Amino acid sequence: MQQIKPQNNNNTSKSYAGIKDFCSSTKDLSTILKGKLITKIKVIWSDCLVGLEIFFHGDSTGILKGTSEKKTFEENFDFPGGEYITQIFGRQGTHINCFGFKLSNGLIKTWGNPIEGEPFCFSVEGFYIQTFNFGVGENLNFIEPIFMDTKFLYAKDLPFNQETKTTESLGNHITRAKDFDDIQWIKDKMNYSLNEIKIFHNGKYCHGIHTIYNMDGATNSPGCHYCKVMGIKADSLKLMEGECVTSCIIRAGNIIDQIGLYTNRGRNLICGGEGGVAYGFVAPPGMQIVAFRGKLCNELGALEIYCDEIY
Repeated sequence: MQQIKPQNNNNTSKSYAGIKDFCSSTKDLSTILKGKLITKIKVIWSDCLVGLEIFFHGDSTGILKGTSEKKTFEENFDFPGGEYITQIFGRQGTHINCFGFKLSNGLIKTWGNPIEGEPFCFSVEGFYIQTFNFGVGENLNFIEPIFMDTKFLYAKDLPFNQETKTTESLGNHITRAKDFDDIQWIKDKMNYSLNEIKIFHNGKYCHGIHTIYNMDGATNSPGCHYCKVMGIKADSLKLMEGECVTSCIIRAGNIIDQIGLYTNRGRNLICGGEGGVAYGFVAPPGMQIVAFRGKLCNELGALEIYCDEIY
């Protein structure tokens, strides 16, 4: 299990730069779905940052600008095709004095005052900055990068049925396999939350899954589903209060080679190997991944994902 820990050279545990207090308006772009890239950014600044406007595939998310009456400058920066942000940096105090970013091709852009304030820098190896949360008062008060595994950039989209709240099933539907269906088990349950997910694997293939839920002050489970073969182990993702699984990467061909689960708290669990084709899935806004159904043979032969609302 890995936790996404942005490298911040200001030596603090904060996941953002600036201060979140005293914002008159904020913009939360954390629900932007996987597969969308920032393609353009509009920066407004004077002797510090005053406002931002973020574009995804040419579509604006709306401008957010502080109330500063100082003379401002504006720049619209179009990203080179397919490039993405790998790092943000700048200087901070009670607002963002200076802001810049580095793209995947090495290009660096900077705005504002590069002298005043304390330095900040956020990056995570193997991840890109998909979007931002930010807020303004008189100026741009804070900016918070939202990271996503670069695997999502190259993965195929896993189709999702809004009516059944399930994804397309991956793997091979062989008749000799043993079925399990935690989706049917969880559908009639109320007031539950996911407590823990265990994935059985041997470092090359996945061999099973076990979900445990919080229900009525106790834990409950539809059962542990795994293949009893030599050389497997179980790795676990135990969720904290308020934490939920919101996205995943599944590698699959005839069997399930790898399962990667990602939470809204920046933690992940990746089990299995690098075989098969990578499929990416992000739960729709307001929903979370809660259950699975599939087939067991010598390995985990098939897998389908079920989502439910975040309570």
